[in-house]
This record gives sequence, C-alpha cells and structure tokens, in this order.
Amino acid sequence: MEEKKNLTLSINKEVLEKARELGLNLSALTESILKTASLTEEKLVKTDDLRKIYRKIFQEIASIMQEWSQTYFLRIGGKVVEEEFKDQKGKLFLNDIYHVYYLDPNGKIEHYIEEPFEQTIKIWNLKDEDWPIQYFYKSEKIISRLIEMLYKRAKQNKEQMEDLKILENVLKKLRAKEEKKSENGK
Repeated sequence: MEEKKNLTLSINKEVLEKARELGLNLSALTESILKTASLTEEKLVKTDDLRKIYRKIFQEIASIMQEWSQTYFLRIGGKVVEEEFKDQKGKLFLNDIYHVYYLDPNGKIEHYIEEPFEQTIKIWNLKDEDWPIQYFYKSEKIISRLIEMLYKRAKQNKEQMEDLKILENVLKKLRAKEEKKSENGK
C-alpha cells in the first residue's frame, strides 16, 4: 500500500469562496500541484520532471480558460532584470526590464517584456521542452490569479447578460408594436 503524506496548499479564503461561487472544483488542479511533493521523496528533481508537472497543470488550466474565456491570458510568472543601456550620447544608465510569462487558453506560454519595450520575446507550445520554469509563480499564486481572472470574467458575463436581456425586451416590444400595426392595417 502506498504511504500517504499530508500536504498543505494555502489559498486565500476569498479566492476559495470565489471558486465555489464559480462552481469550480479545485481538487483535480490542486492534486496535480501537490503531486510535485512526491517527486522530492523519490529522487532529486530534474527540470524535466517539473516541466512534466507544469505541463499537466497548464493543460488543465488552459482547458478551464477555454471554457470561460478565449480572450484572457493568465500571468504565470515574471522577473525583473536590471539592464545597462547607452543613450545617444553614449551615457550609460540602468533600467529595470519587466519580463512576464503568460498562459493563453490554447496552451501556449508567452514570454513578454513590459516596460519599456512592450513586445513578445518568445512563444512556446506546452509540448516544447525549453520553457523557463524557474520564473513561474508558486502554485498558490497561479491558482489565485486563475480564480480572480475567472471571477472577473463571470462578473463581466453577468453584466453583458443583463444588457442583452434589456435589448431582448426592447426588441420584443418593438416586434409586438409592429405586429399590432399590421393587424390594425388589415
């Protein structure tokens, strides 16, 4: 029989409540995340071992994202790098470059530089073997960001649904008015 070990994954109470309100069961996702702990008991953990776990988790997250929104990208990591630059006069200065990593709903990981350049550096498929896991957030932060993103999308969906219901009611009234006119005209 396999010996089990208790593990703890701390997730903000507000985030858990939002997940419940969204009807999300975090069990499958958190189980995948917590399985990484069993790797450390068996052997030294190689980057490829971690990447396999991340791949499984990101596939699950991408599937959830597809269900909820095709337009949102989930920020899964980041780093700040201080880089040297020379201005036009040759004067040397330092600038912080913000590197961020996003997961899109199609399961691609995007390395993007924010200020000051605002550009995509590289895009990986999950099956690729060279994405930089060392810059990814801890599990709790990834889950929290996912729930917050989905909750925001659900609120937007609700507002859009209310707006569409108003439009639907206006159209029904216009249709009824037109039908009444055509009945009186006959």
